[in-house]
Amino acid sequence: MVYITLVYLVFQSICDIRERNISLCAAASYVGAVFVLMGITGREIDIMPVSFGTAGALAAFSLLSGGALGMGDAIVIGTLAFTHRPDELFMLLLVSLMFCFPVSIVLILKNRRKEDQALPFVPFLLAGELVSFAAQRYCT
Repeated sequence: MVYITLVYLVFQSICDIRERNISLCAAASYVGAVFVLMGITGREIDIMPVSFGTAGALAAFSLLSGGALGMGDAIVIGTLAFTHRPDELFMLLLVSLMFCFPVSIVLILKNRRKEDQALPFVPFLLAGELVSFAAQRYCT
């Protein structure tokens, strides 16, 4: 399931960087594939309430913040909640933010203009997922 997640994040990262949008079709396909794999492997779907809660909370934050967190980012993080336990998801977000922070600081210092500049977050989610995958695979 990790490889499907990585492919999904690579595709969404490309969409996010090129078009500043994510693919809703890819998000739905990813969730569908997760359900099928959970059915095949017999993995229990006991994290679903947490997944839906996380996705709903992020979507609400996106709406209430006026776009500080893009709706596409909220959708991608919400879909990742289907394959990650809550502790894994929050660690992924923390590592992703650690990658995003220096880039944001450089952009702020470089562009001191008053206009807002959106930064695609999905590539940082991909970097966080790769670090998480490498840590699980090589550090345990």
